[in-house]
Formats: sequence, C-alpha cells, structure tokens
Amino acid sequence: MSLEEQERLAALGYIGGVALQSTSGKPLPDPKDKTDEYSVIVFAHKYEYDGNYAKAEEYYRRVLSFSPDVAWNYVYLALLYQKMGKVDKGLAILEEGNKRIPNNLIILGRLSLFYMKSVRLPEALEAAQGVLKIDPKYFDALYNAALSLAGMDRWAEALSYFERALEIEPENLPLRLQYAYCLAANGRGGDSQKVYDNLKKDFPRDYRIYEDMAIMYDSKGDFNSAQENMKQAVELNPSFETYFNYAILLKKSGDLKEAIYYLRLYLETTPERDTPRKAQAQKILAGWEGSLPKRP
Repeated sequence: MSLEEQERLAALGYIGGVALQSTSGKPLPDPKDKTDEYSVIVFAHKYEYDGNYAKAEEYYRRVLSFSPDVAWNYVYLALLYQKMGKVDKGLAILEEGNKRIPNNLIILGRLSLFYMKSVRLPEALEAAQGVLKIDPKYFDALYNAALSLAGMDRWAEALSYFERALEIEPENLPLRLQYAYCLAANGRGGDSQKVYDNLKKDFPRDYRIYEDMAIMYDSKGDFNSAQENMKQAVELNPSFETYFNYAILLKKSGDLKEAIYYLRLYLETTPERDTPRKAQAQKILAGWEGSLPKRP
C-alpha cells in the first residue's frame, strides 16, 4: 500500500503510518466515532459534483475544522478552489496545511503542483524535493521537479529528474516529449532526435510530437524544419492552437501570405474572448496585412 493510500485511509480514521501521523501525536479515533464528520465529507463531495461550489466550500471548511490534522482535508478544499478558478486561495490553504502538518507527502505534492500553476518555480521545486525525501520514487514529484528546473533553464539538473521519472513510467508520452526537448537543450541533439523518432513510431498520429519538434527547431533557429513539423501538426490536428503556432513560424520563414491566412484561421476558430493573446494576434494581423504590397 502506497503512502498516499495510507493517508486516504487515515483521513477516515482507519490507519496511521509513521511518516503520515498527525502533529498532535494522539491516537487515531475509531471510525464509528467519525460518523458525523464523514456525512459532512459526503455532502461536500456531492455539492462539488453538482456544481454548487459555494456550498461545497462551506462543507469542506467544516470538515477542516473537525480534523485540521488530516492532510486530505486541506487538499479537498484546495482542489475545489482550483475548480473555482481561485488558485491563489487553494495555494493559501495548502500553505496553511503545510504549517500545520509539516513534511507531509500529500500536502507537499499538491503544493508543488499549485506553485507550478502560479509559476513560482523555486518553491515548486522545493516542495517536490520535500516529497522525494519521503518517497524517492514518487512520480509526480520527479516530474514537477524536472519541469521546475527546466523552467528555470537548469537543463542539466532537469535531465536527471526526467530520467528518474522515465524509469517509473517509460511509456508516458508527455514525459518522453519533455525528455526529448531537455536532451536538445543540453546539446544532445542526436539523442533527442532518437527519442522523437521512437515517439513517431509509437504514436504516428499524435500531433504533439510534431508540434514539440517544431518548437525545438525554432529554438535553434532552424525555421524550415520547424515549419515542416508544424505543418504536420496542423494536418493531424487542425485547431486554433496549431493555426496560431503555424502562422508565427510561417512569418519567421518569410511566407507572409500563408502566415496571414493561418492567423485569420486562428482568430476565426479560437474560443478565447478578451485574452491578451487574441488581442495581440489581432494587432499583429493588422500589421502583417498592412505590409503586403499594394495592388496597382
């Protein structure tokens, strides 16, 4: 049984592993004595499932007041805030839990994810490393540590975490994509290409492989190779995201008319409303169209 599974059972009062004991050090209660609390948890989950987030928040907070030394009670509320688009509030709850129950695998694991979402990469890395001190093979922590280091351009350090994560989930597609890019960033272009080639064999219809290769070639200034791979991504997944990326690469390679065509497609198909990217695309399109040669 994993530490996370133990913690879930501990939340119901059944067991308590040494690494996950409450800070109070008191014996865990008999589950029969937690009936009222359990019913509140059930209603909190129900309200969340029904989309009544205000009521779910109320009930999750009641659960937390019943048992402030149970890690999952902080996590449930934090994940609800994430659904509500209130990542900052979710992060604050997890930080509160981390102070109350320090060095807890469950809270630290979610803290790392929330710090990632808030682009607080040093803190995300620190939380992930805290998890790995408890469980060195905790996949999410290895992956988050690698992504945090990559985001800080610490590519050599990131590589070792990606490799450790691959030992656990060698077939994980997003992980293999990140690993290939990290290899290229470390100057190991040949090894990176081998990973991409294997990915193409394993997932021949997955546009993300070609999109990632395009981004990698673009970072190296190889715009023609980047354009070829992004074109393949568009063919496999014609969507507003690939239209936008393809338009930018077409402009870099000097094909202004095609770039305008695909940027228009992005604007026509995007579900975005008043986003900075959409506003910027509209401004860019006007500039591109204005730079076309005037017809006599």
